Amino acid sequence: MKTNRFSIILLIAFSLISCKRNVDTKKSYSLHDSTNFKKHKWLKEYALCSCIKFSFNDDEMIKSDLSFTVYKGITDYGSPLVYQTIDSASKKAAFSIQPSQIADFSGKKAMLSGCINYYESSKLDSFVKSFDRDSIETPK
Repeated sequence: MKTNRFSIILLIAFSLISCKRNVDTKKSYSLHDSTNFKKHKWLKEYALCSCIKFSFNDDEMIKSDLSFTVYKGITDYGSPLVYQTIDSASKKAAFSIQPSQIADFSGKKAMLSGCINYYESSKLDSFVKSFDRDSIETPK
């Protein structure tokens, strides 16, 4: 049951993201950068999954989901440091989501909305672009 709930949450999150396309972001890449554009997009989606993971803190759901493995495979940054750094930033983003100030919501948090805002932020864009293969130093 928890796995289905997590799958539904991810499906909703990705559906919301695909509804809002940022055309200006695509214009900043030239044709030869299309591979980087895809890798950046996928690494941002990995960051979104990570934010959701830390927001809901449900290990059983995460164990049943293959998203992290898939994103690590298709982005292929090589160094586990990239994913650890993204996880750390995503955890910070998840924990910074503030409870609602509306009394009717009893201090609950809009976690999916907060993670989507993190995913769409220019700060995450810049952060992800800093991981281009040329700038990554693999620890020895």
